[in-house]
Amino acid sequence: MGGNLTGDGPGQRERLRGLGTARAVLRVLSYLQKHPEGVTPSEVATWLGKSTHTAYYLLNSLCQEGYAWRGQDRRYRPQGTLEARGPGAAPLDTLVATLAEVNRVTRCRAYLVVMENGEPLLEEVIGHRGQPGVQLDKKLRRVAHATAVGKAILAGLPNEQRQVFIRESPLEARTPHTLTDPDVLEGELLAVQFHGVAYDRQEYQEGVYCLAVPVRVALSSPREPLLASLGIVVTPYRFFAEGQKLKAQLLSEVNKLSQPLGTA
Repeated sequence: MGGNLTGDGPGQRERLRGLGTARAVLRVLSYLQKHPEGVTPSEVATWLGKSTHTAYYLLNSLCQEGYAWRGQDRRYRPQGTLEARGPGAAPLDTLVATLAEVNRVTRCRAYLVVMENGEPLLEEVIGHRGQPGVQLDKKLRRVAHATAVGKAILAGLPNEQRQVFIRESPLEARTPHTLTDPDVLEGELLAVQFHGVAYDRQEYQEGVYCLAVPVRVALSSPREPLLASLGIVVTPYRFFAEGQKLKAQLLSEVNKLSQPLGTA
């Protein structure tokens, strides 16, 4: 007869496993809301009685769905809170929160780069397993010309500073598609200034396309505005099938921070 009268088959076990995960996510969300100052995966793991790997998975699931975000201090906070880092910190915190929203809306791994002391620095990466990505070092000077986030930063620099940066950088060929001619690169950066979006068409890594938007965020101090860029990584298929949609989504999120650098 062979019937499974108890319903204890693979499908039932899978449903129970999914229900258990959902309950764990809700428990972690409740825990986050009680600790707006932020928590670490180790703290969550101890509280749950689970492994740190499981805590990372649950926290990143909340980030992916827009219920939480991870600050530069690597602590996770419920959405809507800011990382306490002293005077002038809020703009950077807001950028990280926007990055999490970019990841959620576009379903693409998202990257935040900021200009600090004349150097483009990778500040944060938000994504989850299965989303394509690229490996970037903290300092991006040597590859800024080959990446969308780097080009977006360069496009936002004053003309003289941008010219010096280009002329003093090696402009190495990462792939056969990398722009290594300073004049050609300068022409592309002028296009970024006009359109407000930078592209990496397999220039940093073959088989990978990227989009990035430059943005300036005002600081509370009399310093110059913070220059940053937010970018996403996509497969060639998504780039050609959904490129315009992804561009609009990226610009929409950045527009909530300030006006983009482009005019069209």
